[in-house]
Amino acid sequence: MTDRWLYPWGLGSVAFGGASLLVPLYAVQLGASAFQLGLLASAAALAGAPGAVVFGRLADRVSVRRPLVVGTLAVVAACLAVFPFVSTVTTVVVANAALWLVIAAVAPVVTMVVVDAAPESAWAGRIGRLNKFQGYGWAVGLLVGTVWPLAVGRSVGVETATRTLFWAFAACGIVSAAGTA
Repeated sequence: MTDRWLYPWGLGSVAFGGASLLVPLYAVQLGASAFQLGLLASAAALAGAPGAVVFGRLADRVSVRRPLVVGTLAVVAACLAVFPFVSTVTTVVVANAALWLVIAAVAPVVTMVVVDAAPESAWAGRIGRLNKFQGYGWAVGLLVGTVWPLAVGRSVGVETATRTLFWAFAACGIVSAAGTA
């Protein structure tokens, strides 16, 4: 596994981490109640678990797995680009479930890509390296998702700051898909 593949994957993880923070904050911005925020989280978890199982099985049956990763990153980018046009909490819950379906679905596929054609003795190191890149990416997404609305929201307004941040995370997904291909 080369670093070249891991850098764009880390950038995709920026989008994942940012979305994990930005979507619930957007739901609050739309007036979500505590119950609706609970639905947001539970719907994402319920959608994600079967997505990982189904995509893991699919990836196990195909010989070329990287297109599944690229396709998933493109769907994540599309979901994030659409969020600013969603105007009800119910739609945010449904869109977030779709988003986390594909984010969770890619995890077993990426792991398979990382260990493909590697001796079993190298798996732990390769998976550890993958986790390092995606962990740093996720943390950067959380950091940007925290700082951006506070810093930019004061000058352009919270709604504009939120919209541009969704699109910035979508761009991370697009660039990640292109670099991972």
